[in-house]
Amino acid sequence: MSILNKCIATALFGAALLKPAICQANVYVANGPDSSGSSGFVGEYSDSGSLINRVLISNVIGPSGLAISDNHLYVTNATVNHEWVNEYDLSGSSIASPLFYRAFVPYGIAIAAGYIYVSHPSAGTVGKYDMAGNTIADSLISGLVYPEGLAVVGSNLYVVNNEGGTIGEYSTSGQSISPSLISGLDFPTSICVAGGNLYVTNSEHNTVGEYALSGAPITDL
Repeated sequence: MSILNKCIATALFGAALLKPAICQANVYVANGPDSSGSSGFVGEYSDSGSLINRVLISNVIGPSGLAISDNHLYVTNATVNHEWVNEYDLSGSSIASPLFYRAFVPYGIAIAAGYIYVSHPSAGTVGKYDMAGNTIADSLISGLVYPEGLAVVGSNLYVVNNEGGTIGEYSTSGQSISPSLISGLDFPTSICVAGGNLYVTNSEHNTVGEYALSGAPITDL
């Protein structure tokens, strides 16, 4: 499976489960609590979609965002009273649980150039942290409308505004570039970048839209 197809599959996982997943050598998927109310978990699949380990990481409270950096897997816990980001290796062993705690529920996560970016839907913000979890800016970007998925391309940060139905573009230092780069979406949740294009889930219709980095629409998948 190509990186592009894995990114599309990632977005589709996000559309179906309302949980983002990861594009990498393998695909990692966050699963919330099941009907029994048990804790959530993170599963691992091959790049062809074959199951490797349904429960690679267990007992995760409200897993939502996933990101990989230097063969470490970072997982956000989007549950009240468990507002933290955990760090694991790719075998599922805990490195830091939690790596850091945030007063506002963390959801989406992206990592680039030695920094961790985390969305806080209830606060309407995106925070920036170093790889040790130290705060650079809790409200790097503010005034958002229930931000969820995040993606970084170079020095630009793309933010999904779930309830606003938009994708905003900002610099990684927090400057606004185009807060409504893409608009008119139906409760978007996840975002992935591949081949120089953005792929965005519309959870209301279980579709994935493809856009140029300029925001110009290309197609619905």
